[in-house]
Order: sequence, then C-alpha cells, then structure tokens
Amino acid sequence: MQERKLRILFAIPRLANAGTEKHLLNLAKGLAGNGFEVTICCLFNLGMSLDCLGYDNIELVSLNRRSVYDPRIIFDLLRICKKGKFDVLHSYLFAFHYLAVIPAKICGAPIIITTRRELARWKKWHHNFFENLANLFTDKVIACSVAARDFALDTESLTVNKVNVIYNGVDLDVFKPKDKNNIILDEFGLSDKDVVVGMVANFSDIKNHIYFLEGLVEVKKNTPGIKCLLVGDGALRVNIEEAIERLGLVGNVRLAGQRDDVADILSVIDIFVLNSLEEGLPNSILEAMACGLPVVATKVGGVSESVAHGESGLLVSPGALTDLAKAITALAQDKNLRKKMGCRSRAIIESKFSFQRMLEDYIDFYKQGLVCKDKRFDD
Repeated sequence: MQERKLRILFAIPRLANAGTEKHLLNLAKGLAGNGFEVTICCLFNLGMSLDCLGYDNIELVSLNRRSVYDPRIIFDLLRICKKGKFDVLHSYLFAFHYLAVIPAKICGAPIIITTRRELARWKKWHHNFFENLANLFTDKVIACSVAARDFALDTESLTVNKVNVIYNGVDLDVFKPKDKNNIILDEFGLSDKDVVVGMVANFSDIKNHIYFLEGLVEVKKNTPGIKCLLVGDGALRVNIEEAIERLGLVGNVRLAGQRDDVADILSVIDIFVLNSLEEGLPNSILEAMACGLPVVATKVGGVSESVAHGESGLLVSPGALTDLAKAITALAQDKNLRKKMGCRSRAIIESKFSFQRMLEDYIDFYKQGLVCKDKRFDD
C-alpha cells in the first residue's frame, strides 16, 4: 500500500516577526518539503505569515480570537482537529498549551507535543496551573536548550523522560561569512573601515537595550569611532531614541528597524552583542555565529550552550556593565581576535546548530513517537 503523508498541526498565538515564529515557519517549510502535510493555526491574526500562503503542503488557519482566555478557542480547535485527523499536534502556545492539547486528546491525536523556548520567570500562579493542566494531556515536551529543559523540570509537574532537547538550527546557505555589503554600508552611512557593533532584537525590556547603550558610552572612551547598528523595533523605540540622544551617541548609533535582510545586515557587523536579561536559546546569536561573527553576550539561559566563552565570544554576567564594556572594547581593538573567534563561531554552528540537523531531529522525533504509539500510516 502507498504510504500517506503524515499530518501535523501547529498551534501558536500569531506569526509575529520574532524568533519563535520564524523558527516555526522554517520548520513548517522543511517538513512540507519532506512529505508532511502541515497546518498552522493562529489563535489571533496570521501576522507575518502571508509569505507562506500557497506553499505546497502548508495550510494556514486564523481563529481571529482576541484573548487566550476565550473558551471558544477550545471548540474552534476541536473542530479543526476532527476535520484534519492529524498524526501530531505540536503547540507553541507558551503558558496556554491546554487550549490545544485538550481538543487534540479528545480527537485521538496519536502524538501531542508542547514546547518550552524560554525561561518564563514572568509566569504567575494561573499560568503555572494551566501549564500543568496541559502536561496531563501531553506526550512529550520539546525544549530548545538544556537551560529551558531544566527550568521546566524545576517549575512544572514534569518527569525527566517527558522532556527532550532539540536545538534551534540555522540555514547555513543563507547565514554565512561574506564581504561587507556596500549597499547596507551606504544606507547607514558606514565605511568598510568602521568597527561596527550590532544587535538584532525586538525593542523590549528583556533585551535590555538601554543598558547596552550605557556600556557603549564606556567603549566609546577608548574607541571613539565605534559604530553601532540596532536591528529591530518595538514598544521601547522612543525610550531607546531618547537614550541615544541623552548619552551622546547620536553619531555612533544607527537604528535599522525591522528588516527582512538580516543576513546582509550581519555582513557589515564586526561584533554581535546580545545583552538580554533572560533567553532560551536566541536565534539571533546562532545566525550571527553562522555569519562568522564573535559574540559578546550575557550569560543567561541557553546562551552558553552556543557561545564558547573565550573561543567564539565573551560572556558576561547580567548587570556587569564594566565587564560588558571591556569585552566589546577588547574585540573592537583586536581584529585578529575577532577573526579567530568568528571562525570558531562558524565551526560551532556547522557542528551543532544547522537547520538540516534540526529538521532531521524533528522528523525523527515525530516518527519515533508515532511508532512508539503503535500507529500505522498506510491507508
């Protein structure tokens, strides 16, 4: 008999222009290209997902609900699960996985999976209640890093054998070392001789941009010509603009906004910085490392699982402003050190964090789970 395509339903609040959502879209495209039938269900609006419309084997569904507390979501997903007869339900609903896993369980989905992609210290008691409710109906949890796994085990009712780690992956053909893009340099008034520090991150509290800018003031004392490119946008943009002016960094810092050409942007950056207060395993660092950049980052969450301190970059403690400034200065003033660490960055990504490796890990994970459930896929 002819083997039918495996059907997978992803559930996510919306496909915003952020790391988790981009990861999901890339994973969906990879699965579709390997014979899976993929449906992505957004609880709210579709967000940035229009570029996937019409992609073979990917269907996009929007529930257009306004709140995760809307009970109609469960009935919406129950209807979708009944119609789709999915082999796998994979939820990216953060603290609200129960909205997807309960309908999937009622409909008899063979494998029900949820994700942990951050160290969610923001969760309140009711979030933890809903998370543990979902865990009762979940077969497996996938964490994006060992740090995210350990945090979930420490804060939720989960057993060790229920949580697996699958690292994020980067497309090595898109994100790779290359010459500085002259068009990008001209756009931001930069020279190929400038030493450029860059960050790709949404403008939110957890990314801690203003603290980074305060560190840049210290860097500027020893490296007056230092330039900085901030890629991203968000609610704190006005605060960041005000900080740039207040700190006397108008001539040093460029705001690039949201960009779809991140790989080209990274080509003009010499040192990648991520000054987050917390992370699961940031895609932005992986992309920068794939482009052969040394990294200066705070040692939080899963960052140290990708950045080898002293080899591919320099890690500092959150709140250590002097250490942050010293690390950036050391790399800004030593081209050979930047090159050495950048080469090591690329090697780490090739060995552990390629998209192809990630895709294969997910495909194996889904199929092994279905075999363990003793399900046959022949019509």
